[in-house]
Amino acid sequence: MNNLRISALATAVFAASFASAGVTNYTDYSSWSAAAGAHTTLKFDDLASGTPVTNQYSGLGANFSGAESLQTGSFVNDGYGIFAPQGDPVVMNLATPSTAIATHYPGAVMFKLYMDSTLVGTSDNFGGSGTGFFGGIVSDAAFNKVEFFDWYFNPGYYDDIHYNAGESAVPGPAAAIPFVLGMLALKRRRR
Repeated sequence: MNNLRISALATAVFAASFASAGVTNYTDYSSWSAAAGAHTTLKFDDLASGTPVTNQYSGLGANFSGAESLQTGSFVNDGYGIFAPQGDPVVMNLATPSTAIATHYPGAVMFKLYMDSTLVGTSDNFGGSGTGFFGGIVSDAAFNKVEFFDWYFNPGYYDDIHYNAGESAVPGPAAAIPFVLGMLALKRRRR
């Protein structure tokens, strides 16, 4: 009977490890910042307008594809930001897994979160039209890749980007699998 209970627990933990991440959405910076904790901010004010954004921020643990720098009044924080000139998503790869990402933006934004190539969560659709918006998420599963989409109008425009790369992620349910398997082996060894 005990083996059956332990097997059922192991199966439940294993199945839960494949579930999508729980994501909490934020529409104001101060609430997101309090939930995200210490974080890095990329302002893009050190790039000339029209510069392809790739590995300029690798020292801060972030690399981009599909992005170009832009200076415009639509970026209400400081006039600098990035955009997706082809209308494709901006992809941000992180050297260290993160659990929080946010941006100020004009228009609209939606985030897709990945751990390597596995989709682990998505945000709400933030914004619509206009300027001066904020969208951020805190995920209960770590991610090392983010796709930024403008779900309302292409191309997407993104002002400051905030993330907590380097933060240690809370271990997910999959971390319990070795423990449960070890308990099963110990139980069999005692017999």
